[in-house]
Amino acid sequence: MKKTVLLFLLAMLSVTVAVGQPIKYNDVYYDANKQTRIAQVTAPPSYAYKGDLKIVPSFSYAGITYTVTGIKDKAFHRADNVTSVEIPEGLTFIGNQAFVDCTGLTSIVVPSTVETLGEKAFYCCQNLKSITIPVKEIGKSAFGECSSLETVEIPNTVTTIGIEAFNFCKNLKTVIIGKGVKEIKAQAFANNRELRTVYCHAEAVPQTEVSAFYEMWAEKTTLYVPENLIAQYRSQLPWSKFNTIAVTGIKDIPASELQVKANKGSVTVSGANSGESVAVYDAAGKLIATATTNNGNLSLPTTLRRGDIVLVKIGEKMVKTIVK
Repeated sequence: MKKTVLLFLLAMLSVTVAVGQPIKYNDVYYDANKQTRIAQVTAPPSYAYKGDLKIVPSFSYAGITYTVTGIKDKAFHRADNVTSVEIPEGLTFIGNQAFVDCTGLTSIVVPSTVETLGEKAFYCCQNLKSITIPVKEIGKSAFGECSSLETVEIPNTVTTIGIEAFNFCKNLKTVIIGKGVKEIKAQAFANNRELRTVYCHAEAVPQTEVSAFYEMWAEKTTLYVPENLIAQYRSQLPWSKFNTIAVTGIKDIPASELQVKANKGSVTVSGANSGESVAVYDAAGKLIATATTNNGNLSLPTTLRRGDIVLVKIGEKMVKTIVK
């Protein structure tokens, strides 16, 4: 009788362990729920991830198709040998500390379906140079201590920039804040003493904590804002601390009209009017090159580096882009 009970308990234990094990699919582990058929990326059971990884939007296992909805807390925590992670459309969240200390990552593209970036999601990814983040909210310390970031563009989808979101990004030089931002929390861009240019395209002055730009040299930094809001920025902290507050002078140009692309070594324009004048400026407004389009197209050589802001004036229109 005792032997039977013991065997039963051991069998139940083995079933519990088997059910609780994550599923491995294409080198990525997922916690999967049979009832909901939902899966989420999780950490490996006994080692850290490495190499180039691709998260799938869905997968089939043991006759069940699972939909992947997000990346769990600490899924890639301190996986310093991970060199790239492809995140598909369809995921809705990236958890807290999901990629902390992934020092092998140099770029990341967050899909447009992700709504929330958790606290310290990419904290201390020290070689991260390029980020695309079309989310609604950037969590606390999401990109803190990402020391290789030089340019950050906050897209129009973002409404809130969290506490210390870009704190101690020591090489950060340019910040572009999109139209949708309504709130910038404490020390969001603090301790970035190389910051020299901030563009804020918000449709109203964002509700901004006084410490949002703490310990940066405001007297050396130029703030560009919409012309109709310039007086408000000059009268409200912390914006009023900027030594120079100027009008952006940048108009939105529909993609159907023309296209401007900046790659390392050249700026190309297509879809402009034939014979239209083109001038290329850096973020400080210094003229780099001028030319005239031939049949509406043009390619101009430049010495700009990846991550630099480029202002391209085509006729009376101005468009802003980043060197890729």
